[in-house]
Amino acid sequence: MKSLKTIFTVSLAALTLASCENFFDDKQIGNDYKPTDVRTIEYTLTADDYKSVTSNSKNQAAALALCTPEDSSAYTSFLQIAKDKAFNDIATADLYLPAFIYAKFPQLSMGSICNVTYDLMEGKPAYLTDFDNAKSYVLTTADYQLAWGSETDYVEYLTPATLSKLSDVLNAVAAETDSMYVVSYAYQEYEPVFGGGDEPEAPSYPTLLQIIADYDAGTIADGDEVTVAGYIVSMFLKPNNFNKYGSVSVWLNDTVGGTAKIFELYNCYGLNGDTLASYTTDVADPDPATNIDVTSVTDRSGNTYAVGNFVVAKGAITKYNTTYELKTGCYFTEKAVVPSASAPAMRMAAADNNRTAIYVRSSKWSEYKNDKVTATVLMDQDIEKAVRFLEINFPYADKDDKVVLVYNSKGYSAKEFIFNGVTWVENLGLVTETLQFALTEEWLANMSVYYKQAIADEGQGKLVIQDVNLSEGITYVWTYSSSYGMKGTSYKSGAHVAESWVVTPAIRLKNSKKPALQFDQAINYGPDTFEARAEQMSVRVSTDYAGDVTTATWKVLPWNVFNEETSIGFPETNSWTFYNTGDMDLSEWNNQTIYIGFCYNAVEGATCATWEFKNLLVHEVEE
Repeated sequence: MKSLKTIFTVSLAALTLASCENFFDDKQIGNDYKPTDVRTIEYTLTADDYKSVTSNSKNQAAALALCTPEDSSAYTSFLQIAKDKAFNDIATADLYLPAFIYAKFPQLSMGSICNVTYDLMEGKPAYLTDFDNAKSYVLTTADYQLAWGSETDYVEYLTPATLSKLSDVLNAVAAETDSMYVVSYAYQEYEPVFGGGDEPEAPSYPTLLQIIADYDAGTIADGDEVTVAGYIVSMFLKPNNFNKYGSVSVWLNDTVGGTAKIFELYNCYGLNGDTLASYTTDVADPDPATNIDVTSVTDRSGNTYAVGNFVVAKGAITKYNTTYELKTGCYFTEKAVVPSASAPAMRMAAADNNRTAIYVRSSKWSEYKNDKVTATVLMDQDIEKAVRFLEINFPYADKDDKVVLVYNSKGYSAKEFIFNGVTWVENLGLVTETLQFALTEEWLANMSVYYKQAIADEGQGKLVIQDVNLSEGITYVWTYSSSYGMKGTSYKSGAHVAESWVVTPAIRLKNSKKPALQFDQAINYGPDTFEARAEQMSVRVSTDYAGDVTTATWKVLPWNVFNEETSIGFPETNSWTFYNTGDMDLSEWNNQTIYIGFCYNAVEGATCATWEFKNLLVHEVEE
């Protein structure tokens, strides 16, 4: 006879099995039950993701299907995605991202949204090709004679007084079809004196002690760019840093043979910012980690600077502890001069200063000018050296400043560099886009949506707040609320004058025909009249915003008049009710990249509104 315990155990096991079977039957057999995962995802492609796109078998098949025996460019462009780490005009994101998203997020259910940010290869700026046909020209003796207007009273360099004569020189030597020249010439800041065999007058410089006195008095502010001159007392460097950066620290004195270390050139570079290439020292096998004294340094162009030489340098002045100095990135502006017994202190003998400039011809020859970029010539195409050159020559660059470097290597070519706020980077022709994909039966790109952000429940995202003016008593205007979106007011225990903005990220209206902005907003405690409300709360569009609303050009979008029947438009009464704005026309900016700014501007004596907005949508309006 079996024990009661055994019978109970078997029965319990059977009951458990039956229970599992019933659950399986109920939930799986003959049932459509599926776990659901409906989400909105923000995703930015990594460098490795572009390779994943091209290694996806569905994408490979799709790319091959677009080819013909005569034309395989579709597949070639598809493979280029991995090489460029960017999509292109043929292999587009809407074609090849759906398969990638499916593989990346296989658990997502219908109704999910995926906003994917990626790079698109648009190609380098078209104007760079203007430099491809440039010609070289070095001024000759005859050219200098032409510039000075004499075959006897002339010098073989240009000065401020004769620089304008370069157009006459080019008119004499250029062919009618020539449109751009890279011109090399000698230049000096001082004007020569002709007649009587007199030497050209040498420029004079303030003493180091005078510069220090002006700094202490506040006549020269900290960080000001100044020119200093003196005699090298000593130089020192750290060998491993020298090999990496090509700079040297220099101590100067006002007088020939002086020993006092009056002024320092901290991490100084060669002539016009040239990288230093070699040094000499009395120390054998110096420790690469230890500062050593050197007796001379030579830059890549062959200019040498030695202890005892007279030098002129430029850079930003500062005082570090008790040391007066030019900051890192300063550089020599004149070739070193060996002093003689008769040489007066702080006097500079004549010295060559070679320049290269880009000249173009329209109605006449003139130096290349572009409101958006600065063009300069650099012979070495090494990227690190180019960045160092830009750091030295443009020490006070603002974010998004552009410089074109023109190179001569079996013909001229040009590269555009952009300052990103931290360093200079080459413009490879990449632009960043965000495309929305929705999952129905499959992932599909929403080509009619240029920008979409719910804000409420999703976070502030890439919306940027900038305070322009906050009167005493308030520290902010805009805040993020998970319930109401972006919320702005300058009321805090009373009304306050304030100007504060919320700005969207860049929105590219690519291939747009009738784009429009709409969003939901609520306004309470605002001014009574439409005009006063519109002045305090406005939406504006810019194409040149670069991080500072005060330096950008903005155009105000007109508000739609409120429609009582549809409850769409700019609300004229105060409440916490959200109303949709209706479509606000953006077709003026078709195919451009725009920024949208929400400007809260409360003036003196005005009632301070509370302004809330959410559900931003920039889309193509259906015809």
